[in-house]
Amino acid sequence: MSEGRSLAAFWYQWSEGHQGKFSLAVARFDDMECLIPGVVCMSVEIRDDALHYGVYESNQVPWPGFGEFGAVAEREHALRDKAWLFTLVDAITANDRRLSSRILASGLHS
Repeated sequence: MSEGRSLAAFWYQWSEGHQGKFSLAVARFDDMECLIPGVVCMSVEIRDDALHYGVYESNQVPWPGFGEFGAVAEREHALRDKAWLFTLVDAITANDRRLSSRILASGLHS
């Protein structure tokens, strides 16, 4: 949520045995709070005191599906508006307390 408006729904999953790696899936909403087709799935790694993102191809994702949120977006489609996508993902990782606490505990400095 931002300014009382839904921006995204998201899921994350930490990689077993890799404290500084996790996967993040994001279902994005437009200005009218309508679902933008294609759930974007990303790999995230804490390295060199920063978060490094990669976008999965649909056949690489660690989740079986997202139900009513739709199919996984292909990497090329997900990166069409990459500035907005990465701003959104940065906001998620910084503002979700469960996620940001674990990121900071994994070695990233605020």
